[in-house]
Amino acid sequence: MILGACNPALASRALAAEPALGALLPCNVVVRRGPGDERTTIDVIDPQTMVQLTDDPEVRMVADDADTRLQAALAQLEDGPAA
Repeated sequence: MILGACNPALASRALAAEPALGALLPCNVVVRRGPGDERTTIDVIDPQTMVQLTDDPEVRMVADDADTRLQAALAQLEDGPAA
């Protein structure tokens, strides 16, 4: 299953700094489990991928912010639901 998980505010900041990055925004999250798997796998693109294509400091700040948010969300999923 592919989920759209784009943060509009971060996407807007990234596109304002570098319009050509639209296709590289880390907005997709893939949730998958193979037939014999016991665990679900969640895949996300590394937001730092955007930084490799530009030297724009604003893009780096957006990528850092997106990375922090993604890592926090993934950590919550690993820990399970809050009590």
